Parts: sequence; C-alpha cells; structure tokens
Amino acid sequence: YSGSAKQALLWHPALFRLKQHIEQLVGHPFNSCLANLYENGSQAVGWHSDDEPSLRSPQQDNVVIASLSFGATRKFCFKHKFKQEKVELMLHSGQLIVMRGQTQRYWKHALMKSSKITEPRLNLTFRYFYPAQQG
Repeated sequence: YSGSAKQALLWHPALFRLKQHIEQLVGHPFNSCLANLYENGSQAVGWHSDDEPSLRSPQQDNVVIASLSFGATRKFCFKHKFKQEKVELMLHSGQLIVMRGQTQRYWKHALMKSSKITEPRLNLTFRYFYPAQQG
C-alpha cells in the first residue's frame, strides 16, 4: 500500500487471540493484519478504496475489512464515488469499524490530517487475502 514491499510475520499469540475475537464479532475469517502507526495528526492516509481483486471472495464480489483503532481520536471520512455524499466519523481508542458488502465498490475512505493532534494512533486492519484465481 505504501509502495514498499513488507515481509509478512507470523501471528504474535496476543494478536492472534485478538483476531479470533474480532472474527467472532464480525462473523468473517481473516488471514492478515496490517498495522499502521500515525505518530501525530500530520500523518494521514488519503482517499482510497481497498478494492484489490485479492481481497474479493471468488464466490461473492465483496470485501470485509475490520479496522481497530488505539490511541488518539481521529476523523475518518467516507465519500461516495458517484454521488455527492460524505460521512465523517470520529474514531476513538478501542473502536472497531467493519467495512463490508459493497462499501469498497461505492465508497472511498481517508484518515484526515489535523494539526491539533499530538498523540499517536495505531490502527489494525484485519483482512482476508484470497489466493490468485487460475483462469
């Protein structure tokens, strides 16, 4: 996502237990976790959709992503790709949001910058990557 290759690591036991708990809450399996540290409000992520083919189930054309926040409260926004709709959320420490169904097809999302935020935020996004399809 950042343009640089990252080496996958084995699950730490505590992170694996957290993954299992989130799977029970969400009703969907996950086989990866992407961790992002935002040191302060000057660090953010721009508008994007997580719509890579490797995230879509071969049986269903949808993506499920569970996003868990720790640390500073930050503004997280959605904007519709085709309509003039926008939704803003304040993500608090310990808050879990789940993007599923057609969210990635019709909406972009971003973590907004804020010069007022001086504390760090850690975000864990749980995803399921499907093997490449033979065609």
